[in-house]
Amino acid sequence: MKKSFAVVALAALSSLVACAEKGDAGSQGPAGGDGTQGPPGPAGPQGPQGQPGSAAAKGDKGDPGATGPTGPAGPTGPAGPQGAPGTAGAPGATGPQGPQGPTGPKGTGVVWKDANGTTIPTVGAIPSPSGGQLYPFFALNYVDANGLVWSLLPIGGLVAPAYSADPNFALLYVSNNCTGPAYVMAFPARVTFQLSGETQARYLRDTANVVLNFAFGSCQQTVGGACKGGGNSNAVVLLSDTVAIALPQLSYRQPFHPEYQP
Repeated sequence: MKKSFAVVALAALSSLVACAEKGDAGSQGPAGGDGTQGPPGPAGPQGPQGQPGSAAAKGDKGDPGATGPTGPAGPTGPAGPQGAPGTAGAPGATGPQGPQGPTGPKGTGVVWKDANGTTIPTVGAIPSPSGGQLYPFFALNYVDANGLVWSLLPIGGLVAPAYSADPNFALLYVSNNCTGPAYVMAFPARVTFQLSGETQARYLRDTANVVLNFAFGSCQQTVGGACKGGGNSNAVVLLSDTVAIALPQLSYRQPFHPEYQP
């Protein structure tokens, strides 16, 4: 019973409030204190790029850095153009003599042959020390395989040195008692000659030193013979500049004859 009365009374009061007119707004109350800061909001979109600023002043030049290590060699470039010829150098020393060349073709003229038709190598007349010719009509100037010249008789085939011994003197000396280096008369190199008292032949070396107008104090007319007085000779060489050689043995068949070779 008490509960129903209370509910009725509350309902009646609510009806009175609802039916009353709205009054004027009261004055604004004081602002409340700051509340706690809320969480940051999401980032907004990126704004447009601003204008470039003015260039700054150029700074001072810095110190050079340390030299870096040497890099690997690059590939070889193309060859450049040939330069102008340089000035000619001084002539070099003379080289050694080359080997003998092959024998040339036969020339024309008269040749000597033996009875079998074998050609006998000969050379023209050789001047004698007196200016004449040695056996100009009766002997051939035979040339052997070593290039030495001998005297060869067409009849009999006798071979002998191209120059026989001088009967006046064989060995010459500067001294007056036939001592010291011996000299002999000078003949053309490779042309054989014979000294009085020797059975072998001799010839001058190609490099023999010829002494002209030689005044000798003594001489020997024969090798090993008595010592004679001095005198003068037109041309001499040292005996050591000559080479001793035995007479050659030839096998040409007699008789010999001249033959024209076109």
